[in-house]
Amino acid sequence: MREKLTASLIAKLQVPEGKKLVKIHDTEVRGLCVRLMASGLASFVFIRRPKGSNKPKEMTIGRCGEMSVDQARYQARRLAVEFSAPDYLSSKASRDAVPNFWDAVHQYDELALSKRSAAYRQKTLGMLRRYAIGKLGALKVILEIKLCQHSW
Repeated sequence: MREKLTASLIAKLQVPEGKKLVKIHDTEVRGLCVRLMASGLASFVFIRRPKGSNKPKEMTIGRCGEMSVDQARYQARRLAVEFSAPDYLSSKASRDAVPNFWDAVHQYDELALSKRSAAYRQKTLGMLRRYAIGKLGALKVILEIKLCQHSW
């Protein structure tokens, strides 16, 4: 069903008896819709087929109570531009291949900390878990290795 999404429309939405969810598509931004689950959870969702793909992709933008309809439209327009790029699938694959901070900590543990004493390893990993992983765990880490050439 297509309607202009508004805060009042979203507040009035109900899931019919016997159904798991309801989706209402926005008339202003193609691909944007509100998904209301039977549990009462309402989310803004972007559904579109990326260029070069044969099936649509569904991405959750955010929860309805945490963002406005205008913010969701802005995000949906931004995603529409990304999806229409000819290299979307290849650039997404390369972005997904970049490790996050949590992966980097695991590599550090395997490569460097495994050669240290058990106490040092536990203390270092404990400190990273307590102060860094919670805040930085999902951030992508881009490592740049510069090779220096020396003429001896």
